[in-house]
Amino acid sequence: MVQAIREKLDEIYQSDPPSNEEDGSDANMTDAKGAEEETNPVTDMLDADNNEGIILGYRSSRRWNRFQKQYLTDDVIFFIQSPGASIFGVFSLGDLGHEISTKALNYYKGDGNDVSTHIDAVTGSNPSITPATYDGILCIGAKKSGKPSEGRFPDTWIQIALKQDSDPSKAKIIHRTALRKLVKDADSQIEKFYKEVGVEPSWAYTPYPDP
Repeated sequence: MVQAIREKLDEIYQSDPPSNEEDGSDANMTDAKGAEEETNPVTDMLDADNNEGIILGYRSSRRWNRFQKQYLTDDVIFFIQSPGASIFGVFSLGDLGHEISTKALNYYKGDGNDVSTHIDAVTGSNPSITPATYDGILCIGAKKSGKPSEGRFPDTWIQIALKQDSDPSKAKIIHRTALRKLVKDADSQIEKFYKEVGVEPSWAYTPYPDP
């Protein structure tokens, strides 16, 4: 099924121009020889088969196909919050059950919230999200990469609040790198949020326990 979904996504993007978006990697860690990954209760508490989960947004990634000489969609990640959860989950299509993946795909193909627009609003040449408009962290999600962490945090995504938000219906989700550009104490704010909601951050289960 996942292959069929990706083929549909490729069809959608075949006519799109190439894009050079930065990824959501959280670099800037030192040392590192990965220990074996442990079970992460943060991920476990988020149900990938929960059809009542609220889809906050999505972000697609593309790869260059040298045979077709164009960018094709490699994957789409979705930011989904289960009812009552204090954080949101970060899921690829392949992580999701059948019903919720169908719901997510329809959201993606429809008028869903593409969080790349919010990242660009922070990191672009003419930013509209600035330290003056930033109003704190609303929610956080982190995705384990599936590989041992070597010199990096797990990918972390942050839903931020804006002063006088012109469209509050769309969750303003950005990655850690963008938040670091927005505020100097980004890592401290992320850690503080996890403490306030009583959830251990994803990096607590890596060889690098602190930001």
